[in-house]
Amino acid sequence: PLHNQKQQHNNAQNSSPACKTRMGTSLSREGKDRVKGAKKDGGTELNLSDIDMSKFSKQVLKFKHLVVLDLSRNHLLAVPDWIGKLQDLEDLNLSHNEIPFLPASIVRCSDLKGLNLEDNELVELPATISTLQHLVSLNIGTNRIPSLPQDFGSLKQLTTLDYSHNELDEIPKEVWQLTNLQTLIIAGNRLKEYPPQLENMKDLRTLDLSMNELTELSFTIGNLTKLENLKVNANSLELLPKRFEELVNLQDLSLDGNRLNDLSTFDLGKLTALQHLSMERNQLTHFHPGLGTLTLLRTLNLSSNLLEEFPKQIGWIAKNMRRLNISDNKLVVLPGEITMLSVSCDVDISANPLTYPFDCLYDNGPPQYTDAMRPYVKAYYKNCRAQGEGLAGSIAGIGTQFSIEAYDFRGEHRVNGKDKFSAVLRKKPVEDDFLADMDEWTQKVIVKDNEDGSYHAFYNCKVSGHMIVDVMEDGQHIPGSPFPCYIAPGETCAKECAVAGAGLQNPVTGKPVEFTLYARDRFGNNADRGNDPFTVAVVGGSNPTPVVIDNENGSYAISFVPGWPGEYICSISLLGEHIAGSPLKLTITGDAASASPLPAAAAPAPTL
Repeated sequence: PLHNQKQQHNNAQNSSPACKTRMGTSLSREGKDRVKGAKKDGGTELNLSDIDMSKFSKQVLKFKHLVVLDLSRNHLLAVPDWIGKLQDLEDLNLSHNEIPFLPASIVRCSDLKGLNLEDNELVELPATISTLQHLVSLNIGTNRIPSLPQDFGSLKQLTTLDYSHNELDEIPKEVWQLTNLQTLIIAGNRLKEYPPQLENMKDLRTLDLSMNELTELSFTIGNLTKLENLKVNANSLELLPKRFEELVNLQDLSLDGNRLNDLSTFDLGKLTALQHLSMERNQLTHFHPGLGTLTLLRTLNLSSNLLEEFPKQIGWIAKNMRRLNISDNKLVVLPGEITMLSVSCDVDISANPLTYPFDCLYDNGPPQYTDAMRPYVKAYYKNCRAQGEGLAGSIAGIGTQFSIEAYDFRGEHRVNGKDKFSAVLRKKPVEDDFLADMDEWTQKVIVKDNEDGSYHAFYNCKVSGHMIVDVMEDGQHIPGSPFPCYIAPGETCAKECAVAGAGLQNPVTGKPVEFTLYARDRFGNNADRGNDPFTVAVVGGSNPTPVVIDNENGSYAISFVPGWPGEYICSISLLGEHIAGSPLKLTITGDAASASPLPAAAAPAPTL
């Protein structure tokens, strides 16, 4: 279609009387004047662009040391062989002509650094173009070049390549050999898949994939960490890959005219170098709250989407914003933070079904922040505060609470509610525990909105241990969060206590029977302290006296030595109530030779 439009334009020009008087002549009056001016200026630069020239003028040869030659926007049909005589030439612009091929002599211009052949009728490049080893920038956009010379990849100095609008179904392999490329423009082709070879082009700063037929971007785009400018306009993208957030040097991102409907697949807030972001003509219903970290952002265009709400975080980055376009969406209200934008910021909120007072917010120019807007300005997580005993901990099974005070971006206390506070109690991660993230215990904290800028948070935890309390506003931790806390176990419950130990297995005469008593509360939490009044007694056989040692950590070491074989009963109780499994029945084995003499009387059971 671009070539057809070009032909129609040329036909119209060729039929004009002015064109008929100049076309075919060597130089027009304007061209001659430019030649004279160039000679006066030293003869190293000559601009003969846009003067209706159809043939190369040999006047060019009079410039023996020509460095820059611009012949763009004419009607040139051929490049003469004598172009090779301009051996000092470094920059040649032949764009927007009708040139079907380049002569092989072009390679004699061995100092060429910039060659612009955009918008011609080229179908191939000279096979010897790879000898232009000083070439830094090459523009062959808007031609019909389906393939490249075999040695094209040897242009190791080439850092900029424009290969756009060449009707390519795939990019020739020679392009991927240019590993020093910093700018690659392959827009306006017919690419259906993201080129996998791009992952190796790690020096790219600028990439343009616009106007192709892409439906997704590969996760390997995250390899392009030096990328500063990315355009993928006019494709059919619906989602962006998770690794998109690794493009941390992006300054200019344009994704206009796609089908994007969800930005939650990656963290937009990590692209902190962004200065210009455009996503107009997509299908977004919400925008990513990570906007609040893009403090360098100057322009944001989200027009012609389906936005039903706009994030309050726009006020957090108001300092550098110069243009905001959220027109033609479905916005009924706006965040109060929009009034924090500078009066010099160009804001377009037109074509939205806004209600009062937002429908007339910009009637008299940029609005100013007033007390009337305070109810619409929401909490700013960095200014909010939490306090109360519940942040330090509690006892298992006993409810506790803490309070939250909400402040906005300006540090003013919120006058109403409906902020997005949430709190979660979770176990403190254990270092070097690779299973910690696989099975993490959490308990939701109830947060009550008092509708005056304050909130009460309540929880009743039945699990003991070192915990963390996450307190967040709209997904962001407030100062001090996560708060470390400790949930102590409750009172020891006899029914939940238990014994264990190898000494209970196959006990024999004359050897100590050793095992451990574990104190627990009614929820099964292990006690973290000692001094519980356990009573231990052993009856039967030699009626040995048990020894009980308080480990002062909720566990007790118990032992006794049976004097001879027989049935022994070990009773363990707490305040008169047997623990689980008590009394224990033990069968002691052994022979008479190993038996101890019978004591005169059984000793009383020890009490702790």
